[in-house]
Amino acid sequence: MRFPTPAPLVALAFFAACGGDLTLPGGPGGGGAPEPDRVRVVDGDNQQARTGELLSDPLVVQVTDTGQAPVPGTQVEFSFVGDAAGAVLDPAVTATDSSGIASAAVRLGSASGEQEIVARVTGTDLTASFTATATSGGKGKGGKHGDGGEGED
Repeated sequence: MRFPTPAPLVALAFFAACGGDLTLPGGPGGGGAPEPDRVRVVDGDNQQARTGELLSDPLVVQVTDTGQAPVPGTQVEFSFVGDAAGAVLDPAVTATDSSGIASAAVRLGSASGEQEIVARVTGTDLTASFTATATSGGKGKGGKHGDGGEGED
């Protein structure tokens, strides 16, 4: 013997199972995408290169939410602190990927010494800092400037 299942009874069972315990991304109000809570350095800190040269590795940060989950699509601005004549960041503004990662290549400025770069989540106070050292002569970390032999032209 077959009993028909009334549609309202199925709908009621579905809503009862889902109840009010459902939490959507972005918080209890279901505000959509997760909000950035932290930006942290992943790679590229404490590098060294000659003045005016590219660092061997890009600067890499990750943006996460309060649960430490990656936040994709977040705008991150990279900038030098103070006057860094001749310095270049490429790109200066970029969006995080699906893993919450953003990166930028760095050409150091013309002055030797430490140069500080900050990655800031656009529109927030969330930052991460990098330090790079520009040398006026010799080889930078990972720099390849000839084979080191004498009599190079």
